Amino acid sequence: MVAIRLGNPDVWDVIWGGEKPMDLTYFTAVMKSTTFPPYDPWLAGGYINYYYYGFVFVGALAKLLGIVPAVAYNLALPMLFSFTGVAVFSLAHNLVRALDRERGVEAVTDQVRSWSATLIDTVRQRAAIAGFLAVLMALILGNLAQTGVIANAWYLTGNPALEDVPLVGRAARTLDGGIKAMTGTPTAIYPGDWFWNATRVIPADEGEAAPITEFPFFTFLYGDLHAHMISMPLTMLALSWAISLALMAGRRRERPPGRVRAIGEAAILWGVGVLAIGSLRATNTWDWPTYLLLGAVAILYYFWRSEEQFDWRTAGRAVLVIIGVAGLSMLAFWPYIDNYGTAYSSVSLWEGSRTPLWTYLLIYGLFLLVIITHLARELRDWAASWQPEANAKSWKG
Repeated sequence: MVAIRLGNPDVWDVIWGGEKPMDLTYFTAVMKSTTFPPYDPWLAGGYINYYYYGFVFVGALAKLLGIVPAVAYNLALPMLFSFTGVAVFSLAHNLVRALDRERGVEAVTDQVRSWSATLIDTVRQRAAIAGFLAVLMALILGNLAQTGVIANAWYLTGNPALEDVPLVGRAARTLDGGIKAMTGTPTAIYPGDWFWNATRVIPADEGEAAPITEFPFFTFLYGDLHAHMISMPLTMLALSWAISLALMAGRRRERPPGRVRAIGEAAILWGVGVLAIGSLRATNTWDWPTYLLLGAVAILYYFWRSEEQFDWRTAGRAVLVIIGVAGLSMLAFWPYIDNYGTAYSSVSLWEGSRTPLWTYLLIYGLFLLVIITHLARELRDWAASWQPEANAKSWKG
């Protein structure tokens, strides 16, 4: 991402400009403000009524380094990209390592070997491979609509006369265009379509605003230093907390720590969760209920696995902890919440057009393929170990 910004430091575009002026203006106002909420750069005497904490998050480092907002803007893009990538790698790596520990598979390290050989072995480990694949899928790959953009570009670049070939005319023209494109012929589409069209996949009825189907790589390539970009590493922090809570659930019963250590660990454990989830309320507000829900699921799992039995008493304790985390996540950012005025006061079901199935598959098809393939393998392994006689006895019992 640093290389991309070096090659294209001017993130503004005459046609696809985006919200960069607003982002830079808010970023500058946040960094210049001596009190919070930050002053409104467009309305004298007012303050920013927006989820502005992301600019505090990014601006703190710029302040420490003494970098002006216009320069810090370009440096923040690869910084947030790397923050998110490291978090994604860590999530996948630790999940696989936890699975390996559960199965009794430990990583083999040789202290005598050279550092380069040890590094190569580490990269080849299952956990590291999982981490790299997770980064690829989360940050680099987009949706399947991009293949349609490529196919359409090739088709438009191909020789129209090939359309007359029976049965395979369209395919022949597309193949001809692909050969031309790969040999240096400019494709017959607007250059901006390469990165733009895949983010506008969902069709909308006339009069409706077309939904946006962004994916992380587009977000960082496009370069809007917007709330949904800045929140990405923070959402991964909240998700990491939820997963770590789930992974440590079984070990809590096996190795209970001393009283002082237990209090310290509990303060760190729940404090990180409160701050990680609470920060999303002031950074990108609609991420807050999403990751609060994921945190609640992790808390329920934690109490279920950590107790001898999951009864009403244990469920009640879990619910109290969930309420406590939700309440403290609001309390930790109460100055922001207290000054924020919403422009809406009700919730209703969407009454507009619906997303077609083919569009849904274009957006999530790649990930569904991985999930369904994994579930199919799990089903195959389960079926292979299934013993009809034993199951028949259990049914009779």
